[in-house]
Amino acid sequence: MEPDTREEPKTSVMPMALPGQGRAPGAPPSKRTKLRRFLRKITGKGSRQQLMPLLIRVYAGFSTLDGEASEDEIESSLGFMRYDYPEAMYSELRELYRQALREPQDLDRMAANLAGKLTHDEKVLLAVQLYVIITRSSAPAEELIAFQAFMNRMGAAAEARDIVDQLNEPADAASGNTLGHLLETLDIGAEDTADLVMDHISPEYAITVFRFQNLLLLKNTGGRPVIARGRQLPRGGFLRLYEGQRVVMGDAVLDYQDLVFYLN
Repeated sequence: MEPDTREEPKTSVMPMALPGQGRAPGAPPSKRTKLRRFLRKITGKGSRQQLMPLLIRVYAGFSTLDGEASEDEIESSLGFMRYDYPEAMYSELRELYRQALREPQDLDRMAANLAGKLTHDEKVLLAVQLYVIITRSSAPAEELIAFQAFMNRMGAAAEARDIVDQLNEPADAASGNTLGHLLETLDIGAEDTADLVMDHISPEYAITVFRFQNLLLLKNTGGRPVIARGRQLPRGGFLRLYEGQRVVMGDAVLDYQDLVFYLN
């Protein structure tokens, strides 16, 4: 009798899922998964976009130097970058920022990392935003020291000093005095010393507009709050204005294009 060479039927065994392993079909992706997808989308973008996770950690590091970060600080920092991405990515930016706020940040190491990766103009833009964060701190003097050390480590100490001097100058000193400075300025108010005189508004209203490339930054230099981007801007406060947005000074309304026109 010949031996039976038929193979026994094979049984396929599916591995059992362990508790907590995998996700149910149709379940929404976790926050961590969303963040990984977001970081993959950045790959291949411009240098500043590729460095976005690192820049967010820098913003978070300065936001928490005084021990806390307000919602205004988060919105201000994200506002400087949200227009570089589709609106759908904004929630991922916020999540990256909130995650960075919960973690310790080594500012010296990050400054050294950015020194050779950011262009001169990108360093100036970063310096402006970091200074705006400092002005909202409960300990601005201590944070200013950290800011100057950070910019020095990035190789932009002179630029940082110039920005601090300009943004700190009284409106009448800054008016028309942009020769040799990084930021263009435009002083607007009812006084004759303003670059743009608006004699139909109260003398208590005044703003200074700073421009660097496409960045338009407002500073309330008057005695009364103004309305910009739908929110109240107190005396001494800073706010970035974007295309299509406007600033209200009493009965006077100026939009982004108006300010660009007067600056030109």
